[in-house]
Amino acid sequence: MRLDQLMADHQYARKDIKQLLARRQILVDHLPAQKLSQNIDPGLQQIQIGERIIQEPRHHYYMLHKPIGAVTAKRDAHHPTVIELVDPQQEYPDLYPLGRLDRDTSGLLLITDNGPLGFQLL
Repeated sequence: MRLDQLMADHQYARKDIKQLLARRQILVDHLPAQKLSQNIDPGLQQIQIGERIIQEPRHHYYMLHKPIGAVTAKRDAHHPTVIELVDPQQEYPDLYPLGRLDRDTSGLLLITDNGPLGFQLL
């Protein structure tokens, strides 16, 4: 996500955002932000605006070796899915597999709830 979008989401006015940037009061991982259009991930990076630290929910990432017989889908009425193979204690509602492997194929899959990353990778 872009830094200016994150700040707008947290109710900062456009003119305030520009002033904070000019005064070097926007820190990304303890370094002053260079531009408002820079891409950031508040789940992985520390974003500090003045004295306020912006925290967003972390995304979840899993590497899964898909066995033969499982389908690469969130749900299926007839076959086990790769989402069902994730430990139930680690299941999050927005998880989805990136890419596809046929049911009769085994291999490595990435499963995440990070939509922008999934879009970029696909």
